[in-house]
Order: sequence, then C-alpha cells, then structure tokens
Amino acid sequence: MVKCDISEWPLAYYEVKAGNVVKVSLQKHLVSTSRIALSVFGGRIKALDYLVSSSRMLSRYVESIRGVVEATALLHDIGKASKFYCRGVKQDKVSFELHEYIPAVLLADIAVNSSDEQVKAVLKLAARAISRHHTPIRNRHPSFLPEDKGKIDRLVKALKVFLDDRDEVSGMLSELEKLCSTGELCSFIVGGLRDHISRINSDRIIEIKFNTLESTTNSDEDFTDYKILVGLTGMLMVADNIAANCEGRVSDDKHTPSYVTYWLRELNLDCEKLNDVHRDLL
Repeated sequence: MVKCDISEWPLAYYEVKAGNVVKVSLQKHLVSTSRIALSVFGGRIKALDYLVSSSRMLSRYVESIRGVVEATALLHDIGKASKFYCRGVKQDKVSFELHEYIPAVLLADIAVNSSDEQVKAVLKLAARAISRHHTPIRNRHPSFLPEDKGKIDRLVKALKVFLDDRDEVSGMLSELEKLCSTGELCSFIVGGLRDHISRINSDRIIEIKFNTLESTTNSDEDFTDYKILVGLTGMLMVADNIAANCEGRVSDDKHTPSYVTYWLRELNLDCEKLNDVHRDLL
C-alpha cells in the first residue's frame, strides 16, 4: 500500500500558497459538481432527452439522461483517490494528471467485456464523457493518449494504486451511490463501478480499450449519439469548473475565470445561491 502524508486524503485539490494550505475534500467536490449539474441544467437535460429518444441504441435503455448526468458528475474525479498522486507533490501542489482516465478505463472495461447491450451502451457513454472532461487542456483529449507511452505507464501505475486501495475507494463509492437522487440509472453506473473494483485483480494490468475512449465519429457511430456525448461532456465540464471556482481553487488555465463568469451570468447564478441549493446534501 502506498502511504499518503497529506491529511484528509482523498482530496480534489491541494496547494500551499503564501504559506496557506488550500484543500478541497474529494467527496464534497464530487457531490457539489453533481448538484450543480442537476440544479442548473434542467432545460438542457430535457433537450438531451429528446436526442436520447431519437438514438438507435440509447432509446431502448435510457428514459432520461438525468441519471447519467448525475453519475458522471459523482464519478468524474474519483481517480484522484489514488494515493499515487500523493507522490506527485511539486512546488507545494499536487498534480492529478490523467485522473479522469481511471474511472473511464474501469467503466469501459466493464462495457467492452459485457454481453449485455444496456451495460455496453450506458457505461460506454459515461466512460467517454468522463474521459473528456479536461479536453480544453492541451493534449488531454483521449485521442492523444495512445500516442504517449509515458502517459500510459503513469496511468497504469496510478490505476494499480487506486485498485490497491479498493476497500477505501469502494466505501466512498457506496456513500456516493446513496446520494443518487435521480433513480436506478445513477445507482447502476456508480454501483457498477464499485462492484467491478471489488472483483478485479489489481495485479492484472487493465487492458485499456482505447476504442471506447478516443475521439468521436467513426464510420459506425450514430451522429445522434455523438451529439448526446458532446452535450453530456459539456454539462460536466461546466459544472466541474463552477464547483471548483466556488471552492476557491486556483486554476492553471488562465481562461477559466472568464468562462466560469460567463456561465454564472448565463445561468443567473452565484456561489452563494449554489451553496443554498445543495448545502444540505454535503
């Protein structure tokens, strides 16, 4: 087991700045992101539901995309629970590089090895959205990953440490599953990841299924499904950035404050209003 000297781990953010430690609880951030996504994207979720009803695959299994929105938000940063990242403290700041691929790879691993078409459709969609939530950052799109052996090696190490701590991670996933407010679909995704983690052998190197994660519209993909993926990913990215902004985090992306400010104005929100919306759920 890898030890972590940072107190209150797992964290979504850690930085020492001007002698002050800024820490954000991982579980709090995941719940905040999910509540923001559900509370501010009601109309946009309905628009995606219309696309879902037109999808050749998803319409058979998904009545509303709300459960997938909630599950992807609850899981998007769960890879940060890997204590592998404790060893990445540089200049008093933890780097969580590639954390988005840990849940994405595990969900994809379930999907590609399942004979159940519902499992394939729903978990593939969740995996692809989660793997893309940092794509505004240069070279973070899944299509770049297969080309970088160094990144793949780091991902495998972070994934192995994540699985080595499966009891702790499974406990957090159980708590997150209890917070699913949209019904069975959210529980199906969050609980499915927890159950997969409990069964998988951490000594087995996960076969990373890049074909489920890398980019977009190949010849056999329904364009409607691609639009659903883009809409779902967009909501996740915006909710994640709004949550981070309201948590007082410092971004490496100089443009983040601008587009967070835009979305807060577009949605007629501020951090105080958001805290009122979901304070009782944290």
